[in-house]
Amino acid sequence: MKTGSGALLIWNDIAPGAEAIFRGWHDDEHIPERVAVPGFLHGRRLFSANAAPRWLTFYEADTASVFSSPAYLARLDSPTPRTVAILPSFRATQRMAGDVVAAVGEGRGKAVGTTRIWSPGIDADAETLRPLLSATLARPGVVAVAGVASDAAGTQRATAERSLRAPDEAPPDIVLVVEAASENAIPDLRAETAALFPGAGRIAADRYAVEFALASA
Repeated sequence: MKTGSGALLIWNDIAPGAEAIFRGWHDDEHIPERVAVPGFLHGRRLFSANAAPRWLTFYEADTASVFSSPAYLARLDSPTPRTVAILPSFRATQRMAGDVVAAVGEGRGKAVGTTRIWSPGIDADAETLRPLLSATLARPGVVAVAGVASDAAGTQRATAERSLRAPDEAPPDIVLVVEAASENAIPDLRAETAALFPGAGRIAADRYAVEFALASA
């Protein structure tokens, strides 16, 4: 990711028995549909049995404004039959669209770590984040690190798709995203993050491995 680009991160669980349907829908229809929207660059689904929630869907875009664009909102308000069928199985969903306010390193990893920070009004400028991002990039196996700040226009909008799933949980205000060669290479940044943002109400860190990835045509 590059500073100034957009990121959409969706954490969710799935009701027992619907996992295979979810994966098939995501691979065959949903991610291809999303990355075909103008401005979307890349989409990934990641999983960890030890994470909470277990799945992370991660889209990259030219800018965060893509996530409130007419073309994207038209998709959110016109769910396909398969989307209508699977969304009621979503559990513990957190959806955050945001601006990449700082980024270091290049490329994407086989695994992604997210450190979620809940603190309304938090100051997440590049000057604040860059020392921690650079120190994290220097760790073995880490290929890129970015800080994403929530964009309310893309995160909070009510849509037909949102109405089909259980009410979303409160999304984080900031996310640190670590791209790494493996899950084991992803550092636990909770202590460093708490020191950087002492007023944070909650911090959660998880590691995920890539299950599916697709770039825009």
